[in-house]
Amino acid sequence: RIGSRPRAASAAGELAIGWICHYLIGIAFAGIVLAIAGAGWARNPTFLPALIVGWATIGCGWFILQPGMGFGVAASKRPNPGQIRLVGLVNHVVFGLGLYLTALLTR
Repeated sequence: RIGSRPRAASAAGELAIGWICHYLIGIAFAGIVLAIAGAGWARNPTFLPALIVGWATIGCGWFILQPGMGFGVAASKRPNPGQIRLVGLVNHVVFGLGLYLTALLTR
């Protein structure tokens, strides 16, 4: 059981579908960098807009995804919320760094 809800049965291809959606959402967030910073950012990228979007993705996980999965806000209902938060923070800062480095390599 997760939280107070029973676990749902697994669906065929559930893991692959989840990862595909995760990456598609990441691509959408890359588009958000361009929407916030403008198309000129792709020609002359700076780190801050990419980092801000990376930080925003942390909030989506903490306040939308994890509560929706029954984990509570910022994994508060899990036995190790601090560890889950730290891993999410590091991974999504790396995502922001990846956005920036990709922009540098493709300009």
